[in-house]
Amino acid sequence: MRARKIPPHLLERPVSLLSAELADLIRRAPDRVCEVLAPLLVEERRERIEAVVASRTRSIVVVLDHLDDPHNGAAILRTAEAMGLMEVHAIQANGVWDLSRRVTQGCHKWVDVVVHRDVDHCATSLERRGYLLLAASETAEPCWSIIPPDRPVALCLGNEHFGIGEALRRRCWGEVGIPMRGFTRSLNVSVAAAVLISHLMEGRRNELEKDEQTRLRARYYALSVRSALEVLRRTNEPGE
Repeated sequence: MRARKIPPHLLERPVSLLSAELADLIRRAPDRVCEVLAPLLVEERRERIEAVVASRTRSIVVVLDHLDDPHNGAAILRTAEAMGLMEVHAIQANGVWDLSRRVTQGCHKWVDVVVHRDVDHCATSLERRGYLLLAASETAEPCWSIIPPDRPVALCLGNEHFGIGEALRRRCWGEVGIPMRGFTRSLNVSVAAAVLISHLMEGRRNELEKDEQTRLRARYYALSVRSALEVLRRTNEPGE
């Protein structure tokens, strides 16, 4: 698929929306952050945050190998967030990942987005955390049964024109495919990502550890309250 040109004002680049000071407060005293900010959220919003936190997982992450189209990258990021994934990794040689603002609708603020400049850095960092790298392939068998259910998985998807590069493919433990029962033999990369994530999620443990859930809840509270840092500054300093 040829990358479409998007005017700069319709592009966004995932960055942390939390200041260093606010991120530090969340890290040091998440319970206090939640205590202070909770009264500023309506009950429905607190319930929604609680449901999302309870469903987040790091058991599956997505790795995108030099995608070209900002629409595709944004669609995959939005799908990953909607399905409960906590991490998306993008490999971009220039260290910049442009996304379609219209497609993401700000979803990047709810997940951890990591941009790597090279394949080896991305693959090594995930392998050290125990992830099995799986390459999405149009020709591979589904082979879901051979994937160890107790190992975290990094689903690797390739460029729209060339697929996964050889450097990343060499680092992958195996390949997974989608059963194609019609005349169509390939899918758009964002559609393939949705199907594969859905299959990989089946039967996997979704919840984060309790401590991480607490920090994530505090993060979502802070992102949901306008001027959260100023509110926290007006109270006793969390952790002091």
